[in-house]
Amino acid sequence: MNVKTFYFYLNVVLFAICSIVFIFIFGRGILVIIDDFSLLYSPNYTTSQVLTSFLKILIHLPISLLLTLYFGNNILKSLKNNDYLRKKKFKFVLPIVAFILTIIGILLLIGYGMILIQSDPSITEVGEGVGFGIVFLFVGGLITSTAFGIIGFFIDKHYMNQN
Repeated sequence: MNVKTFYFYLNVVLFAICSIVFIFIFGRGILVIIDDFSLLYSPNYTTSQVLTSFLKILIHLPISLLLTLYFGNNILKSLKNNDYLRKKKFKFVLPIVAFILTIIGILLLIGYGMILIQSDPSITEVGEGVGFGIVFLFVGGLITSTAFGIIGFFIDKHYMNQN
């Protein structure tokens, strides 16, 4: 295996990891924000707690998104310079990858819920949160698969016009 192939596969693996982290943080962030705003009107909950959790999400989400975009851009550069990879049909491959990433994100959310239940069995809202998270991730995965399919179509079209 030469250095360029290793670099490509390394970028693909890092892109997948960053995408999973982004999907997980985004899905978890939506659930935390919804939960925090619903608790805002309780007498024991302060506005600073809502802002703290919102700031945590605002810090982690752009970092994971920037890393995902960076490794995705490196993958596209590698595709541009490799004749073998340009002949692949990305309009079929990319939606499958998005579906696999969504399934991994859902499994991570289920694992997170199981860990949360094990740490404190008195939490009763974890099941509801994981259920809503699975629905949100599933809908987000369908949207992502569609977007990746469109991106793959344009990548294939671009490389067919170059030949």
